[in-house]
Amino acid sequence: MTTRATRKDVTGGGSGLPAGIGAPATRALTAAGYTTLEQLGRAREPDLLQLHGMGPKAMGRIRDALREAGLGSSESGAAPAGSADGTGAPLPHPAPPGAGPRVSSEAVREATGRSWEEWQATLDAAGAAEWSHKEIVAYLKREHPEVGSGWWRQSVTVGYEYARGSRVVGQTADTGFQVGVQKRVPLMVAEAWERITSRPELWLGEGASVSFEVGERYRVPSAGGEPGASGEVRVVRPGNRLRMTWQPEGWASPATLQITVTEAGPGKTSIGAHLEKLPDAEAREAMRARWRAALDRIAATVEK
Repeated sequence: MTTRATRKDVTGGGSGLPAGIGAPATRALTAAGYTTLEQLGRAREPDLLQLHGMGPKAMGRIRDALREAGLGSSESGAAPAGSADGTGAPLPHPAPPGAGPRVSSEAVREATGRSWEEWQATLDAAGAAEWSHKEIVAYLKREHPEVGSGWWRQSVTVGYEYARGSRVVGQTADTGFQVGVQKRVPLMVAEAWERITSRPELWLGEGASVSFEVGERYRVPSAGGEPGASGEVRVVRPGNRLRMTWQPEGWASPATLQITVTEAGPGKTSIGAHLEKLPDAEAREAMRARWRAALDRIAATVEK
């Protein structure tokens, strides 16, 4: 007889999140308000994978844990907009479309002594609408020790920022606007890495020439209506990832670009592109389309 696995079976660290997903993924999920398997089961995989610190390996462990717990998972679907449980009931505090399930007002009151609405009123009265993320967190630590842990200070701050419109989907306090895309290709990891490093024009742009050595600078000429770009190679881990700056012409400051290759099954590799420190939400959507097309070009070179 098969029985449903308990949370103790599939989670670790007392957090309610699956064991073995790694510290970066755990921090990314908790900062975004995901603390239980039930919440992850209602989330969309693309939204989870956009979080800085999440990757295919962590996502795979989450899928396994959800299956073991009998909770299922969704490649693209989620609870209806404005609903935490699929019933259509409104979320206890504002959450933008695609932001994923959040902590309930009851849970916030139990942990901090105030509901979402009460925290919004308290922070408004203190003038927090004009403060940065770090200033709000510092205020809560100094003036409201009842909030308790750093996790709850971050959660209250993020909830307030969403409610007041100072934070939108795809924006984080540390890395600004960010976006990630992935493509699975029928190549071994070593083959995918060779394709990426030997043919940078496929993903950096026509005319790109770069030596993948730490500290090397590169430039991509404008072509086909797409602006040129420049940057510097920061991290090279052969067979694993590249990290570099990426600054298209017209941008005031560079974004950070990371290209990863991860085994995705026998003879298959997941290629990921993640950008952070994007200038605004419009650039985020433009980069989503641009890097999806770039990964499609890499995939198109693979013989069927």
